[in-house]
Amino acid sequence: MPLTIPHHLGLSFNRFYEGFTLSTRRLKNSYTWRYWLKDIIDYVFHFDRYETLINPRNGFHLHLHSVIGGRNNIDTDEVKNRLYDTWVRCSSGVGSSIPSYEQGIDFIETSNGTYPMKLYENTNVPIPQETYSPEDLEKIFYGYNQKDFFHPDFTRDECETLIKKYRKGMENKIYTRLYPDELGRWYWTTNRPLF
Repeated sequence: MPLTIPHHLGLSFNRFYEGFTLSTRRLKNSYTWRYWLKDIIDYVFHFDRYETLINPRNGFHLHLHSVIGGRNNIDTDEVKNRLYDTWVRCSSGVGSSIPSYEQGIDFIETSNGTYPMKLYENTNVPIPQETYSPEDLEKIFYGYNQKDFFHPDFTRDECETLIKKYRKGMENKIYTRLYPDELGRWYWTTNRPLF
């Protein structure tokens, strides 16, 4: 279940991150999440992963990927409709506008428990693209160490400023993830952001 809140270039990353995480807590404490959703899916577990991308025109784009484990098959359209209404209430006043139905939330059912995540295997400097991860910005920043390097979306100073803002916003934040061990038992681990 990806969740997003509309944003704009002038929105402070710290303020946006704090508002976004507060909205997420409100959602998880809502009746819709705690009783209705958990009941219809026969809830077993969930874990969250915040992801930050940077767009040269709109600034930081923060979103949440929440994986929810349950035993029942469900009507994903009904779940999306109900969760969307709750998400709009919980995130009111945080971003630049109300989350849209198309982009604010989605609910995708899988049967094998896997979840696609973007992997950053390429160690080369990223080519121009629509959005960039903090890791991409660091690669661009270090690219400026090469002779005659130029990136069309970010200067070295812009990269440095955005990286500092991101690090300050993520200071003391801990990610919690759920992993299966060799026997198939699930366990929690916590670790600080790598970037």
